[in-house]
Amino acid sequence: MSLKIFCNRSIRALLLCITVLVVLAAAQPPAAEADTGRKKAVVLIVDNIALQDLSEGDLPNFRKIIDSGGLGLMNTRVQSYTGRNRASAYLSIGMGVRTYLDTAEIAAKNGKPFGPLYEVTVENTADLKKVISRDFPNYVFGQIGETARQHGFRTAIVGNADTDRKMRESTLLAIDNKGKITCGNVSDDLLLKDEKAPWGHRTNTDRLLKDAIAAMEISDLVFIDFGDTARVYEAQQRLGLEGDELRKAKLRALTNADTFLGEFLGGMDDSTVLAVISPSPPDYKGSSTLTPIIIYDRTTPVSAVLVSDTTKRTGLAANIDIGPTLFNRLAFVEPASVFVGEEITALADNDNMNTVSGSLSRFIHLNRSRYVVHGLYTFLLVFSLSALFLPMTGRKVLLNPRAGRAAAVMVLALPITVFVVYTLSKDLFAVRYYIDAMLTIIITAVLGIVFSKNTGRTLAGMAVLSLAAAVFLVTDLLTGYRYVINTPLGFDNVFMGGRYYGINNDCMGILLGSAVFALFYMLEKFKIGRYLRLFLVFCAFIPVILSQVPGNGSNVGGTIAAMSTAIIALLALVSHYPVKKRRLFLAVIIVFLLELFIAYLDYLFGEQTHAGKVMGTLILQGVGSKFLEVLISKLTLFAITLALPPWNALFAIQLYIYYFVINKQAFGISRVKEHFPILFRAFEVILYGGIIAFLFNDTGLIATGLMFTYMTMPMGVLAAENEIFRVYTCKQKQRI
Repeated sequence: MSLKIFCNRSIRALLLCITVLVVLAAAQPPAAEADTGRKKAVVLIVDNIALQDLSEGDLPNFRKIIDSGGLGLMNTRVQSYTGRNRASAYLSIGMGVRTYLDTAEIAAKNGKPFGPLYEVTVENTADLKKVISRDFPNYVFGQIGETARQHGFRTAIVGNADTDRKMRESTLLAIDNKGKITCGNVSDDLLLKDEKAPWGHRTNTDRLLKDAIAAMEISDLVFIDFGDTARVYEAQQRLGLEGDELRKAKLRALTNADTFLGEFLGGMDDSTVLAVISPSPPDYKGSSTLTPIIIYDRTTPVSAVLVSDTTKRTGLAANIDIGPTLFNRLAFVEPASVFVGEEITALADNDNMNTVSGSLSRFIHLNRSRYVVHGLYTFLLVFSLSALFLPMTGRKVLLNPRAGRAAAVMVLALPITVFVVYTLSKDLFAVRYYIDAMLTIIITAVLGIVFSKNTGRTLAGMAVLSLAAAVFLVTDLLTGYRYVINTPLGFDNVFMGGRYYGINNDCMGILLGSAVFALFYMLEKFKIGRYLRLFLVFCAFIPVILSQVPGNGSNVGGTIAAMSTAIIALLALVSHYPVKKRRLFLAVIIVFLLELFIAYLDYLFGEQTHAGKVMGTLILQGVGSKFLEVLISKLTLFAITLALPPWNALFAIQLYIYYFVINKQAFGISRVKEHFPILFRAFEVILYGGIIAFLFNDTGLIATGLMFTYMTMPMGVLAAENEIFRVYTCKQKQRI
């Protein structure tokens, strides 16, 4: 055989083998090709209920999925802080971002038949999209439905919550950008006459079950609206249903929902994951903004507590997490980058109901305590500012100088006292609120009295307390922020919604202010060389900066403030007083550009923190409209914070005091600089660092107000020392 013939036969044989392999691959049965291992997702809506509703009455099927599934709380807040309605609650979930609509009715109806069900449309989609394009131009109307459509998923909606008017807001969970839902049934056929029920009708559970099973067989994402609980809430609001009648009506509705759930579970196969949610709370105040959420997967029947990176709190998720969870966890599809929330995951817990109930009690306890702590902070700050600085104006103050020093110590003692008291607080019985408050007040007062004997002891005590607060915060933030978020000063207002971070503006201001003051006081106390001072400051600020990066619980504004404060501290030690404004401006610009670069790297390789997501959206959707939206959102919060007391007034007063002392008391200032040259530079660092925190954080006014206390309190104590300041009264001014 010639070489040419051999090669030709070899090539033909190779081509034949390839052809056979291709045919065999293409001939695989469709079922095998379609078997991707993804699960179907069913979301059962039992609206307007609270966590305690699930623990009352005989609800064996709810108890079953709680004991064998994940339980948590879901924050139901929408974009508006004052207005609430069902449409906004449902649309926030459907779009994956907090939204607000001023409409109260969704015109949804059945369309042409689709198998045993119907196509469903929202007729006023065009009007709704106009509102969204105006107020939220960078987000997609019907994001869950649109994402499902893009991945070849079918969505379905079955249920009817009508009262004497149409209440079909649940369709906003499943619609795509065109206002379409693949199939479902939202008609009056799902209602059954019942004179005992509010509005004279209730859910026809037999028909709902039949349509739900049909929808599950032909769809991937199914939303079931069990409207009875919503009708009870409407009757409470509009018909005055209350007392025993209200309790009986709600229990009857929940019992019917439990019966339906049990029958539905019997028809649910192992490829389906069930989520139970309540998009709207039973009322719009207090703890009821947190509603129960259950996720149940019969293939992994493990009792668990739900968690989310959006909230960073055990047992708490957000309504904007539903979309990412459906596509990340339930349907095994990566969601579009426009989802703001994070995937809801589960932590094994054999007593999840008590754990979540304990989390709710803790949130309520911390929320109440936060008002007490802020009130005490405000009182002590006003008292100490008056006692320490009013004498400098020549006015008579009937206060002993020690009272001013004691109050100043208390201001700086309050943070570490709060951290310790509430970290050690384990039991959450009702009286605990009063015990924690009294312990905080007593310990703060004792520390103020003990450290106020003289100026030297006062400054030393303030430095020790500041150092303790800084060490506590840095240590906790770098080890997973387990404690600080469970204290009133570290507690972001959970009930107001939004994204939560491991450190809020309260703690950011306390950390930066306390770190600068304590560090510079020690440098003043222990005389060391210039280069060693720079090295120690550099090393000390490394953990402070790391604790303020997004990966450890802060936001971009916090990172910018921490890095800028560190650079200003180094400049203050290198430069002669004052630090040149040009150098400050250059340092901030460099830090800002560095943060943009870090956000870009996070977008490319990281875990998609909030900064990374914003950067990704700017890149994918264009800088123009998205940048404008982010800017408007930040400026709105900025304006609200500026308008709300007390920190706006305290910020302005402290800023005025600094410039009053610098500009009007030149003699005294020269004495301070002579006796405390390094400590005086700390005041400059805190001033400029606080201003940067104010400018780069939408609620940075709070951070700056607290940060300034580490400048005004020591400065006031020095002002009260006659050997340093000789400018207190008119007579003293005449002598000078």
